[in-house]
Amino acid sequence: MIDKTKYIKDASLLVKTAKSSRNKDIRQLTLNDSRNSILPTFRYLADGWRNLLAGLDGSTAKNKYTTYRTSFAITDSVLYALWTSNGMSRKIVNAVADDSTRNGISVENDSEHLLLNKFKKLGGLKNINEADKYRRHFGGAVIVMGIDDGGELWEEVRPNAIKEISWLKVYSRTDTFFTTINFTEDIKSENYGQPEFYTIIPKYTTPFNVHYTRVLEFKGLPVPTELDNDYRYYWGMSVVEPLWETLKKNGAALENIDQLLYELTIAIYKIKDLAKMICEKKWDDIKTIINTVDMSKSTIHAIIQDAEDSFQRDSLNFGGVKDILEVFMSILSGESEVPVSRLYGKQLGGLNNEGQNETRIYYDMIQARQANDLEPITQILIDYISISKEFANKVKDPIVSYNSPWQLTQKEELENRKTQSDIDHQQIEDQMISPEQAAQNRLVDGYSYEMAIESFEEQEGLTVTVPKE
Repeated sequence: MIDKTKYIKDASLLVKTAKSSRNKDIRQLTLNDSRNSILPTFRYLADGWRNLLAGLDGSTAKNKYTTYRTSFAITDSVLYALWTSNGMSRKIVNAVADDSTRNGISVENDSEHLLLNKFKKLGGLKNINEADKYRRHFGGAVIVMGIDDGGELWEEVRPNAIKEISWLKVYSRTDTFFTTINFTEDIKSENYGQPEFYTIIPKYTTPFNVHYTRVLEFKGLPVPTELDNDYRYYWGMSVVEPLWETLKKNGAALENIDQLLYELTIAIYKIKDLAKMICEKKWDDIKTIINTVDMSKSTIHAIIQDAEDSFQRDSLNFGGVKDILEVFMSILSGESEVPVSRLYGKQLGGLNNEGQNETRIYYDMIQARQANDLEPITQILIDYISISKEFANKVKDPIVSYNSPWQLTQKEELENRKTQSDIDHQQIEDQMISPEQAAQNRLVDGYSYEMAIESFEEQEGLTVTVPKE
């Protein structure tokens, strides 16, 4: 077994050794472009409706010749180009990340906001937002935590020695470097098969290794196990990859329409004996006729031409183009899970308030990814902050939650409070709660719809009438 120690301490040596291919036990893990060869083949059963005359399941059935072709992964160079120059893919990536983080987090049991203020001071939300965007576009990212515990970056965190969390730094998947020895090989370890340390290669500085306990890992879209043996697919997929074909078609449609705009109006000159003039190569005469028509049109807004010549304009009919574009918009919206109104800043329309329902569904998706993807990662950081000597466990059992992206309008909020006030008024009349309890629960520490009820024995000034049998 390889002695990892010198390679863990010296990231530059690890990178150099892996790239030289002189050591068979240490090799760089790269994307395998022949990954399609490892995909399993499937045997299909001959079930289904048959009607040769109608073309069902027969040689004339067009759908029988439709197959699905696997494609190679989008290269990093294409992802870089999309990041810098394709507004639609950038919007798909950024919209979800921004909507997931724009209303911040709450930390339960942190009544004095000690942990939350430290989180803000570290730029926690900004860094998580950036890493989430890298995760969505490039398929993965990490946040390296500057944990001051007296240890080196490549050493495991010592929880009892943490003085403070000093800084956070975001790196894209493309800044990481994996070899065969980066992963934990001890089958008894809870981290077995996962990175024991990450090799980071910043663009302008020296490579370094960092232990996984000092890293917040952001993985991309899950991929089948047949693919994740490739280095890149350890991280997962970019959200752009499943959208690649649709993005290309959407872009091609816009390009074609742009070209049509140059031919929106076409001038047609009919010149007597034009074919004869072309055969005799009288180019100057042809140019003179055309220029004369153009000059007269520009100066006197009239057209001068021979009695046997003619001039007319033909305009393209753009009817139906809007409908076609809206189909492309709907398809891209559906595949990206981002509403048309969020992607394009407009609503396609529809009955029964379809746009609002679409937005509700979108924000439900955002809340699901907040709970599944962002809260567990953020919880690790908050826990480290909590146990540091800077706060010395002043906050017991801090629990992170992301605030809902759905924001009520002022009118909606006032209507909700009016409804709640009516409910409270009725409960006070029914002696279910006291006015003091209503005021305490609604108005202290910001307005709340929650109601904490004490036991009857603990309540003061509340008379409870028990009906006689």
